Amino acid sequence: MPDQEPTQKELVNELSGLRRRVKHLEAALTELQQQKKTSQESNFLTNDILESISDGFFSLDRNLTVTYFNQAAEALLGRKSAEVVGRHLFEAFPEAKGSIFEEKYTQALQERRPLAFETYFNLAPYEDWYDVRVYPHPNGLSVFFQITTQRKRSEEALKESEEKYRLLVENANDAIFIVQDEKIKFANAKAAQITGYSSEELLRNPVFELIHPEDRDMVLDRHRRRIKGENPPSTYSFRMMTRAGEILWVQLNVVLITWEGRPATLNFMRDVTLEKSLEAQLLQAQKMEAIGTLAGGIAHDFNNILAAIIGYTELTLGEIQAENPIRHNLEQVLKAGHRARNLVQQILSFSRHSEHELKPVRLGPILKEGLKMLRASLPATIRDPPSN
Repeated sequence: MPDQEPTQKELVNELSGLRRRVKHLEAALTELQQQKKTSQESNFLTNDILESISDGFFSLDRNLTVTYFNQAAEALLGRKSAEVVGRHLFEAFPEAKGSIFEEKYTQALQERRPLAFETYFNLAPYEDWYDVRVYPHPNGLSVFFQITTQRKRSEEALKESEEKYRLLVENANDAIFIVQDEKIKFANAKAAQITGYSSEELLRNPVFELIHPEDRDMVLDRHRRRIKGENPPSTYSFRMMTRAGEILWVQLNVVLITWEGRPATLNFMRDVTLEKSLEAQLLQAQKMEAIGTLAGGIAHDFNNILAAIIGYTELTLGEIQAENPIRHNLEQVLKAGHRARNLVQQILSFSRHSEHELKPVRLGPILKEGLKMLRASLPATIRDPPSN
């Protein structure tokens, strides 16, 4: 049967179908071009972000070949992107071969999970602390890193400084404590030693309960005035009571500080009980010295009077006969004068702090004379014991 030529209608329908397919192809091509453009824009945006961050960043394929190396990585590691991209990581950085970097990158690829680690790498020319974060993806790894050497040094310096001050405070010979809201917020070991309370007990109890009741108002008033910004005496002494009930004299040196954002006082306290006792002894010694000086002056004048008494008595005795009854009385006056002169000499020796000559003496007469003098000063109610 001979072929029939298509009718005009059939030709029109076929042409319309071709046109529709062309439109679909054009639309698909347009969409594909748009996707490609969007992908390129996305890549450009990603690259812009990666180039603007301060972290070093590089990407690796599954064979650990470098596929991207940002500007921060160039600056931190001292290598240009052109020297690194396209090369195996340990070919570009042979120093890292066999290090923790190889271990962690291989682990991230195998376990397909992010890893973070900090390490000190000390193979020249890379001798720094590194903070590294590794993110696996289907095509390999993305690696972000920072060099934290300066931060580490600052942390070590801060730690060393804190350790020095801790040792200084804990081994200080003074009690050191901080008072805020009329409570102790910090106390060193010496504060616990002086007060007899543990550090925990000092932090629980109101600080002013440790002060002797007679001194408490004075200390509390000065503390409150200082907190208000006034300037009461910063160094003064008062009495405090230990846990065992012992009363101690302490000297306080206090300054106003800011503690946790609010006013507080930093206090340095020293036990001066021994110094106070020595001070009292010195004051007593000074009083005794003053009394000795006064007694010496009186004894000197009295010695002049005694010289006249003894001299005139001796002259009178030279003119009286032995059988005269008055002679006995004058002899007793002369004897008493000599005793008084010896006593005055002792007073003068004491008041002048002169060196004394040591020599043997007979104790009997001295005791007998002392008893006579003592008897004159004792009350009449005291009598000699009855003889057996």
